[in-house]
Amino acid sequence: MLELQIQMRNPKVPPVEYWEQVAICESSKDGYTADWHDRGRWSGGLGIYIGTWVRWGGRQFAPTPYQATKAEQMVV
Repeated sequence: MLELQIQMRNPKVPPVEYWEQVAICESSKDGYTADWHDRGRWSGGLGIYIGTWVRWGGRQFAPTPYQATKAEQMVV
């Protein structure tokens, strides 16, 4: 969570609300609610490809995006 707080201080980083809207587009089954624990090759609320997760250091948080918290997915 500290990493997210540090990143959010950067004015070039989109706010949390932006990422929540992206997650609705990527993982929602009803068009209103993100599924932050969606499974598959494109997983988590943000639909992060497992190869991208690995390359960008996601495994420091969890083996796959769907196993990471919402904040951890946003950091990666």
